[in-house]
Amino acid sequence: MARSGTTWLFEALSGSNALFLPPAKEVRYWFGAPTQAFKQAHIATLDQTRSLSDADRAWLDAWAAIDTETVTPEAYQVLMGQRGKPALDISPSYAAMHEYRIPELRAALPEGSKVFVLLRNPYDRLCSEVKLHAFRQGKFRGPATDWMIAEFIEFGWRVRIRDYNRIMREWRKVFGEDFRAFYHDDIEADPVAFLKDVLGFLGLDPTGDAAFDPAKLQERVNTDRTTTIYPSLTASQHEIIARATLPEIEAFAAISPDHAARWQRALEIACPEVNTPPRPVREDTRPRYQRLLRLTENLGEDDEFSKLQDLEGYRPSSLLQWAATPVRALIAHMKSPAPLFEKDALRVVDGHVLDTRSGFSFRSDLVELAGDTPHFVPAHRFDEIWRREKANIDMLAYKFWHFSVSRPGVYVIKAEAGVDADALQALAELLAARHPEHRLLHVAQGAPAGIGAVEGNVIHARIPAFANDADTIDRAAWRTVLHAVADVDDVAALIETMFV
Repeated sequence: MARSGTTWLFEALSGSNALFLPPAKEVRYWFGAPTQAFKQAHIATLDQTRSLSDADRAWLDAWAAIDTETVTPEAYQVLMGQRGKPALDISPSYAAMHEYRIPELRAALPEGSKVFVLLRNPYDRLCSEVKLHAFRQGKFRGPATDWMIAEFIEFGWRVRIRDYNRIMREWRKVFGEDFRAFYHDDIEADPVAFLKDVLGFLGLDPTGDAAFDPAKLQERVNTDRTTTIYPSLTASQHEIIARATLPEIEAFAAISPDHAARWQRALEIACPEVNTPPRPVREDTRPRYQRLLRLTENLGEDDEFSKLQDLEGYRPSSLLQWAATPVRALIAHMKSPAPLFEKDALRVVDGHVLDTRSGFSFRSDLVELAGDTPHFVPAHRFDEIWRREKANIDMLAYKFWHFSVSRPGVYVIKAEAGVDADALQALAELLAARHPEHRLLHVAQGAPAGIGAVEGNVIHARIPAFANDADTIDRAAWRTVLHAVADVDDVAALIETMFV
């Protein structure tokens, strides 16, 4: 089950000699297969962040090439049987698998194979899922309204995957005693005992080839990452999630009364409002416009569009949100991403910090005024500020890359002097290479406000005048443009499917 300790389990078992864990944690062959673009991007990330053996690279190549449109036992057996030892496929998406496919999976597995699911307090799990899938994986590129959160958690398969009783029933029906549930609570209570229990269920000896380092198990693997670049859920959004999951917790008492009671107590402590009369969730007055805003990302040389987002009550955290990014510098960085904000490349220019390697300028606390002259802060303060801002920019750079390869969006480009046709074409091609559904909104100066030609993945638009500051932004003109963009067929489809 997603957001229930699967990453911790993967890391805990990754050094085991008794098991083969694929270098890509989630194989997702039988259900919820990733796109080809996502696989290639994930492989590139692994190549940069892990020490991959030749055998790991061979497996990743096979995983990238495997046909997930036509699922066969033989293909799966070849993929998972490459190392000649028991293999563990940790794919949380299988919890939502259609019932008819479970017997097909069973038939593809060797005799005696085991299946288990990790279950977590539904309230905690769904809060974590919203933060990961809505914010970190780009369904919303910034804060969501209450109405959006309510829609998001009730969308299709998210309701299905929360039905723990269904999961237990359908998988037990096929696997019988070879299926078992383990609980995230037990990882928190005693990770060593928990892992021994899992290995015992799998028929592996934790003192032999399946031995593990108990000290490593104390390391918390938290992919929520407490950081300011992702928005926090509001109190009202916590209440929405609590009210959605309380009936599911109560229903689970039929499976495990002890866990259901424990989860309900924890939920009521975290959100006491769940026991008060429910309050209606205020519906968004412009739902399509609000959704479109949450698909947009600024690429411009200046921050006019970022200021517009702010004025419209939406402030996403983005690498280029408040940066000055010349179009040619942006293209060069997207072609060959390189570390940003390295200390030796920074200069103070016009009150901002210029990264001389990338050509990007950033707002920064590293700059202060001496009289009317901006300069770097003194050396005794510089390192602490730089480390903090460098870490934030690194995370934003990862977020920008991750969103660009995993979720379609509408990227907005404008420049005071205009964007020449060659640069615009190059930028459009780079975006399309990262995700074929990306759209590039090119805004030029002109009247009347609206959109013009749609050429491939580029939407051309105009507003009568560009602004120098937030007070002079023509919000009506921008709204006219964005409402017209929302009616473009491809963009309308993105809006309708943004929760998928």
